[in-house]
Amino acid sequence: MLCFGHMADHIQKRWFPLDNAAHLFPTIESDNRTAVFRLAVTLKEEIRKEPLQKAVNRVLTRFPTFRVRLVRGMFWNVLDENRNPLLVEKDVRNPCMRLDYRRSKGHLLRVRYFKNRIAVEFFHSLTDGTGGMSFLLTLAAEYLSERGYSIPRDETVLDVTETPSSEEIEDAFVRYHKPGMPRSGGDPPAFQYRGDAAESGTIHHIHGVIPYTRLKEAASRHQTSITVFLTAVYLKVLQDIQEKGPVSKRKAPIRLCIPVNLRNHFPSKTRRNFSHFLTPSIYRWKEERYQFSELLHSIHHQLTLNNRPRILQREFSPNVAAMTNPVIRGMPLFIKNLVIRLVSHSVGERLFSGMLSNLGNVTLPPELQEHVERLDFQLGPNRKIGSSLSMLGYNGNIYINFVRSTEDPKIERRFFRELIQQSVPVKIQSNWR
Repeated sequence: MLCFGHMADHIQKRWFPLDNAAHLFPTIESDNRTAVFRLAVTLKEEIRKEPLQKAVNRVLTRFPTFRVRLVRGMFWNVLDENRNPLLVEKDVRNPCMRLDYRRSKGHLLRVRYFKNRIAVEFFHSLTDGTGGMSFLLTLAAEYLSERGYSIPRDETVLDVTETPSSEEIEDAFVRYHKPGMPRSGGDPPAFQYRGDAAESGTIHHIHGVIPYTRLKEAASRHQTSITVFLTAVYLKVLQDIQEKGPVSKRKAPIRLCIPVNLRNHFPSKTRRNFSHFLTPSIYRWKEERYQFSELLHSIHHQLTLNNRPRILQREFSPNVAAMTNPVIRGMPLFIKNLVIRLVSHSVGERLFSGMLSNLGNVTLPPELQEHVERLDFQLGPNRKIGSSLSMLGYNGNIYINFVRSTEDPKIERRFFRELIQQSVPVKIQSNWR
């Protein structure tokens, strides 16, 4: 592994090892599991291609770990400097499709635009949602500067004239892992609702816009947080579907995957991956049904218990230890890939009934906010999980995005219906035919 304490060495070498979380994605990506996520900003004026392209060119120099291509070595995949231009392109109806490396000239991200919207789609080996949001907002600020507006910079909206710090490109997993941590025990496969597969190359997405105050009121009536409330709604929907499904699947646990930003527990300015996940679940012994109040109670305690530094460190430390193990490091890459695929197939997404990824509330400098109408966060398709939910808050609204690679919108429809029954108004948009 390279030492991330010497920025000059990295700039001179122009290549970076993948961070600890990034090793998984080149091995498992496919048309049905693209490992791509999307962040978008909608401005109050129509986007012009030429100033956007100029902004992209400047922003990429500020994010050296994003201006790369994936190189497959003998023992590891690495990120090598990519000097090909990253060309902006018109947006498409089906976002977050698998990257075409020939078309992208090796780049691991896309920048797209349509009317007032700028969207960036990231291959997950580059970064997580926090790093991606910093890139998007820096790009929006640089675009507006190119259009003649004065936008201040901060720790999220970066100054493209500054040199990246060593902390911005570090693998924070390595810095914060604790050697000797035992790996936690395995869990049984979860209930999964898949439905009929959508037509190849088609991804259905549904967007819901919710006033923050109304959602907060609904959560407060149950004396809980918005995160716990929405998680309970999601699990309730899955429980309802499971109850009416095949008898053979009714005893499987229902388990969600909820990514957690580790920067909230372990201070780091890294723009690379630095997140883990929580897995709230319910086990329906003898097909017993959880009442909504019981779901709220159970989820609250599961999230409170597991979203703590010591517990999270215990979860991600064995992964770092595995990648630094001399035996594993000495394995040829093709053997590592076989092992990763085997483990992912056996204990990966089979463990989850759904995903709920929340970037939290995004605040902008006033000078930038006056130009920004809305923000969106969307996950890529995952055929095994079926439907995935992503969300963020901005300027008094919560923006929820469901994505699925199946024809049946059963989960999304029931989720939003449940919110309406809880007196939460929802404005819905969809690309579903």
